[in-house]
Amino acid sequence: MKKLFILVGLISFFITAEKINKDFKIPSSDEAFEFFVIHDNQKVLIDVDMHSKAYLYKDKLNIKDERLKSNKIDLLIEGTEIVLEDQFFGKSTVYFDNIKISFNPKNLNRLEFSYQGCFKDKICYPRIKKNIEIKYKKSLISSVKII
Repeated sequence: MKKLFILVGLISFFITAEKINKDFKIPSSDEAFEFFVIHDNQKVLIDVDMHSKAYLYKDKLNIKDERLKSNKIDLLIEGTEIVLEDQFFGKSTVYFDNIKISFNPKNLNRLEFSYQGCFKDKICYPRIKKNIEIKYKKSLISSVKII
């Protein structure tokens, strides 16, 4: 009787686990990584809100002049860095949770923002590129948009 009870319990567990797994949806990259932009007169701050199981690769976060492509902007990234061994890129430094990226746009109007991340143990999103549009009034930043 005890063995039958354990067997029924295990079968119920696996059926429930399978149903939960089938209902699970991997978020799109836009759902996994949300970006909010604020600015002061000279600097731009991008606040990145990540899904609890998503992470971004440190070496794949880049902002550069859209026209020159090779002129990278220096970034100050605030967040907890973790070194992990993952199935996609091997040993890598990544950011989980939320990070803040700040930079001086050097009076440029249009920048290319690229990043790449993964959803833990499921998929790696392709490298994503977005544009950052910056408007100025009298050499001071007046608005910033990520498109």
